[in-house]
Amino acid sequence: MKEPSDSPSVTNGCAQYDAVVKNLSAAVNRSFNDQNHYDLKTGDRMIKRQWRHFNPQLKFWYDQMVTCYVRPHLEAHVYKSLPGAGKPAFLEPLISRNLHGSTRRSLDWHYDGINELVKVLLYLTDVDERSGCFTAFLHTESSVPLRIRPAVTLEYLNPNDLPNIHPEWVAELIEHSFRPWCATGPAGTMVTFDTSIIHWASRLEEGHIRDTINFQIKVPRTRIS
Repeated sequence: MKEPSDSPSVTNGCAQYDAVVKNLSAAVNRSFNDQNHYDLKTGDRMIKRQWRHFNPQLKFWYDQMVTCYVRPHLEAHVYKSLPGAGKPAFLEPLISRNLHGSTRRSLDWHYDGINELVKVLLYLTDVDERSGCFTAFLHTESSVPLRIRPAVTLEYLNPNDLPNIHPEWVAELIEHSFRPWCATGPAGTMVTFDTSIIHWASRLEEGHIRDTINFQIKVPRTRIS
């Protein structure tokens, strides 16, 4: 990949992680400052799918992040734990700016489906409890996240809005020692999860924004436990 003229020093084709995050965040911010580069959906901004054509800086730093950091992280910590994992493929990422007052579905407890996807959510801004932290249900004793399995009884799911979780089940989970856990962290924090865990994006307080890249990786498996 060709290195932009204003990029920091690169070793073995990879810039330092903090530099990649900083430049990636700046490139995303420039796109969000140009109304021609994003769509406004449910009160949030989503960078248009043609971003590789209109923002070469974003393309360069995105490729750096995937090649030098996201892919090695998944190879070292995720793929080996998946049953019968095949060759992974990166799908189109979701590059978004979440704003106060959003009506997006991910603000409700949900799961993303029982499929072959693994997701890596990269924070490009500092995120805390006030600025839309990724939140999952973890057991208070084991810290294991709650997952939807293929054989789960449908009485626990909202039939009118799958895969959202019915509020009655949320109350039941709390009775069984599951508690919301908020993934806070500075810009550069990566949250890796499979699509079967129950989670949401907490609501942003007024005056806060959250910029993220949601990497979506298809990992074929011979079976899904």
